[in-house]
Amino acid sequence: MGCGTFVRNLLKNTLGPLSWRNILCAEVQHAQEGYPELKHLGIIGLTVTLFLIGTGLSKETIRKVGVRPMLQGVLLWIVVAAGSLALIRCGWIHL
Repeated sequence: MGCGTFVRNLLKNTLGPLSWRNILCAEVQHAQEGYPELKHLGIIGLTVTLFLIGTGLSKETIRKVGVRPMLQGVLLWIVVAAGSLALIRCGWIHL
């Protein structure tokens, strides 16, 4: 008896009437519960990574420059984004 046959029979006897399809569907459904949060974190990570690649920033460069200029840049980005959103909602900018 080969190893594959042994494992197959072991699983068949252990699981009994359960089918692989039911097990896999239950695992997929369980995994999808946390999917929206993981998707959101993945999008944030990708955005930050592409931003750093586009600007040519590395960990060493950020360490050299310091925290203050980075915070100023982030604050400026927030102000511009909020201003743009306000202008879009007021109808001054049409998309």
